[in-house]
Amino acid sequence: MFTSIPYDEGWIVKVDGKRVDTIGILGDSSLDAKTSTDGALVAFEIDGAGEHTVELIYRPKAFVIGA
Repeated sequence: MFTSIPYDEGWIVKVDGKRVDTIGILGDSSLDAKTSTDGALVAFEIDGAGEHTVELIYRPKAFVIGA
């Protein structure tokens, strides 16, 4: 699944309660052309068809350091 959210390492994504890796992709790319940080938009993989619960959490590094 890819979103229109700008990629940042601070994004945490959980699918059905389990954390999944975020992928930075370009807007015109497919998930087959994944990169770790080179892309502009947040994407992540969802295994299996059907209904899923997706949770997106943003926690920038500066927040953790400042806390």
